[in-house]
Amino acid sequence: MNVADISKGENDSAGAQILDVYAKNPPLYAVYRTAKRVLIQFADDRKDQDPQRENIAKLNPLPGEINGLIDGWRTHWRQGLKSKAKR
Repeated sequence: MNVADISKGENDSAGAQILDVYAKNPPLYAVYRTAKRVLIQFADDRKDQDPQRENIAKLNPLPGEINGLIDGWRTHWRQGLKSKAKR
């Protein structure tokens, strides 16, 4: 899948529907959201992808930490907390 193919309402390469596109700079990158997560579509050119992947790898622990902090919100009886967890 190329960066230009990332569009709201379309499916990504994993078959998930793209709900929002936060940033898009073809052919360099796109940042978008599906129902389950926020993703990055790396550059179309492989030589540009490798440095992008290296840089983003430094952030890999953060989603797990964030999920750990908000995990209780997903099943909380208060709708406001559920909405925050969804965002």
